[in-house]
Amino acid sequence: MRSLEDDDTGMHRLFAEFAPEQGNRIRTTLDHQMAALAKLPEYVGLRRDQLRSRALERLICGTQVSTAMGPAQLGVMIDLPSRMTGAHARTVCEYSDGTRIPVETARRYACDAGIIPVVLGGAGVPLDVGRSKRLATKEQRIALRSMYRSCAIERCDHHFDLCHIHHLIEWEQLGDTDVENLLPLCSFHHHKAHEGRWRLQLDPSTRQLDVFHPNGSLLCTSHPELLADRVAA
Repeated sequence: MRSLEDDDTGMHRLFAEFAPEQGNRIRTTLDHQMAALAKLPEYVGLRRDQLRSRALERLICGTQVSTAMGPAQLGVMIDLPSRMTGAHARTVCEYSDGTRIPVETARRYACDAGIIPVVLGGAGVPLDVGRSKRLATKEQRIALRSMYRSCAIERCDHHFDLCHIHHLIEWEQLGDTDVENLLPLCSFHHHKAHEGRWRLQLDPSTRQLDVFHPNGSLLCTSHPELLADRVAA
């Protein structure tokens, strides 16, 4: 790690390189801390880079806000044949942010890790749980993360861990807490979907998302990279 201090402003700059496993653990912990800080009144309105700096300072100095997240989790997406027998021509083996890792590394993790399988339907879309719960379950968040690395809105790069899980048809309007009715949205786009009255239309079989302005005009169309698509590519 290198540390530089600006002689004119006194500002400090830190530069560090980490192995993929370390980097993903650190980023996940930092993302959760940023999400916790963003809810505090004194941090409302800060840019993402400013919020990240505040979160890092709190984590390093031991003044972090409680996130009730427990130990940092490391998500790995791997297809079953690779998990069982090793790499093949269509292997998918990567961290949930898309960073590729060797199959042998994922299999090593599995020796002492908790494994939550994501069961896909025929079109590669995870299965559902209906109206048994109001909020998305931990397993559903993992299923959604297998499809989305960031906010579902086109060209939005807010990481999945900073997103809210949005019901396309609201629970109060008898919308199910099913994966086909759920999307990850960053705070900005979550407000647009509610207060901004954007209309979001999702094709449950392909996960194509069409976003419309309140006046009915099409704003954008996006499509996540489904895990099944990566296996078949």
